[in-house]
Amino acid sequence: MFSYGERMRPFRDWFILIAIFGAFSTASMVWNLWLFAKITAGETIGVATTTPVQQAPAFDVVEGLFVERGEERTRYIETYLPQDPSR
Repeated sequence: MFSYGERMRPFRDWFILIAIFGAFSTASMVWNLWLFAKITAGETIGVATTTPVQQAPAFDVVEGLFVERGEERTRYIETYLPQDPSR
């Protein structure tokens, strides 16, 4: 099945290899350009979901930490008084 016959033909083999590489490269470039055009136009890729995305519970914990830190920062600015060690 994969015999060369009586003599080897490296030109044919390299030509086939380069042709296959060129076909795959062209297909990849066409696919990526199509994908880029869809994304820049603001279209969705794949199936668009109609149900709202549920927020994970871990995000609520992290958001709570940021709220606490913001409140503490506000207390440092407005409530806490600096201590003067010379008094």
